Amino acid sequence: MDIIENQIQEFLRDHSSGSQTLAQHALEIIKRLHAKGNNTARIINFLEKAAERFPQMVVILKLREQFSEGISIQKIEEFENLLSDKSYIENAKFLFDVPKKIITFSRSSAVEDVILYYKKSIKKVTCCHSLPLGEGKKFSEDLKKNNINSCLIEDAKLSHFMPDSDFLLLGADAITESFFVNKVGTLQAVLLAQYFNKPVYVLSSPLKKIKKSNYSSEKLGQYFEAIKNTLITDFIY
Repeated sequence: MDIIENQIQEFLRDHSSGSQTLAQHALEIIKRLHAKGNNTARIINFLEKAAERFPQMVVILKLREQFSEGISIQKIEEFENLLSDKSYIENAKFLFDVPKKIITFSRSSAVEDVILYYKKSIKKVTCCHSLPLGEGKKFSEDLKKNNINSCLIEDAKLSHFMPDSDFLLLGADAITESFFVNKVGTLQAVLLAQYFNKPVYVLSSPLKKIKKSNYSSEKLGQYFEAIKNTLITDFIY
């Protein structure tokens, strides 16, 4: 097994990274395969495996679509530009007019970007363990490495911490005109925030948007769920 094949297998086994990070890793693999002169068939095969492994993640589906009719440097650069759009960082500025206490669920590249950028205006980040995959544990550890006051809590204890928070901050794997998709357990967190009259914000790249008619919600599986957009205070792109 060559080095790139090892990277492909590691990518397909990744259970903790957000969809934006996974798309970046996938694009790096495509660039390496293309640079080594691998034929289009091998790259398409990788993209099909990625879409099969992560059918809930719109950015992965759009990555496959980008190269469905061929691979080129231009197409790679076009998608790199789309992935590099992090307008949500500037557009989230209004959330941090004063230092805030935040609750997060699962792990999102966009949420991490915003927290790191506004770290001086954050008192504390409470990370739900986000079982069964437990992405919150690694997220909390990484925030601590960046000198951010962070704590990890079990999902069942969220009601103890929500009253003292300012808002719930989430990412998304897909956003349609009527619902968004995130890891299972998100709905519980959203409803709890609503119960305690706490705002809920979803941070996302526009790449995550997709028409409901083009999204196979039946493929959500056991680790993802759909949440009605009407339960959210605002989407920040």
